[in-house]
Amino acid sequence: MRDSLINTCGMKMRKLLDKKSEVFAQKYGVRNVELEILLFLYHSPCGDTAKDIVEEKNISKAHISKSVDNLRAKGFVVLTEDENDRRKRHIELTEKAVEAAKNMLEVHNECKEVVMRYVTDEEKELMNQIMQKMLRSLDEELQK
Repeated sequence: MRDSLINTCGMKMRKLLDKKSEVFAQKYGVRNVELEILLFLYHSPCGDTAKDIVEEKNISKAHISKSVDNLRAKGFVVLTEDENDRRKRHIELTEKAVEAAKNMLEVHNECKEVVMRYVTDEEKELMNQIMQKMLRSLDEELQK
């Protein structure tokens, strides 16, 4: 029962994010996944290459590559060659992309408020502890 609840909750959270971000996808002429990439680049200290996005977001390399090409063509990102490794390209946001990423951050915050609407502070703390344990277990398993 719990397993299906976790899956159902995750799927509904994704559906809510997609629904609330659709207005921005249309406004900017991009797909939801491309908005998520912009948000990742804006908000995450994890890196700024396609490989970093693949590893952090668990999206296929081909999908990321196509999305980054679309974002570049539409003026949302520029690619710069790494000084030490010419094969590596850093993805930098344009001003247009920063605006879109800020909008997506607002969408994520709205969705978080919806999801946590009925959760008490004590329950939030317990959830945080449980999720940290789950992530540790997942990380250990994925390192094998």
